[in-house]
Amino acid sequence: LRGMLFNLQIKVQQTDFSESGTVVLIEELETALMYLDEHAEHEDKFIFAHVAHKEPSITKELESDHVIDHKLSEDLRAYIGKWKTAATGAERILAGRQIFSAMNGFIAFNLYHMNKEENQFLVLLWKHFSDEEIHSMEQEMLQHMDPKVLMAESRWIMRNLSNPEI
Repeated sequence: LRGMLFNLQIKVQQTDFSESGTVVLIEELETALMYLDEHAEHEDKFIFAHVAHKEPSITKELESDHVIDHKLSEDLRAYIGKWKTAATGAERILAGRQIFSAMNGFIAFNLYHMNKEENQFLVLLWKHFSDEEIHSMEQEMLQHMDPKVLMAESRWIMRNLSNPEI
């Protein structure tokens, strides 16, 4: 997800939002937001739910982060909507600046949140569950994912892992 966000932010930064070709970038942004929303939903349902009774404070904190993240994504969607309905190049440029700024905030928050998950939550997950139990949670989550989305996300994951991680 980080790689996808970084890639998109570079594109946003380099885009002339007055051009009609920006529609491809807008579609990529909307797809990324959908992936991130689905990711948070799956974490809440298939991972956090298992840990909530063992570590309620961190689980509630991460679920609260997902609420903030959802608000940030909705703000970004609103600016994308402004770009789509803009009647002039100047309006599209203004909406583009708003997209750029909202994207920066969205990425900053998500980096903070992901870091918290990896440095605090995963430690607790490994503390309370065996590898087999964690794998079972993952399999349950994967069964509820659209195969097309799973393949697209898998391509992003593979592109952004180091050789030892692969």
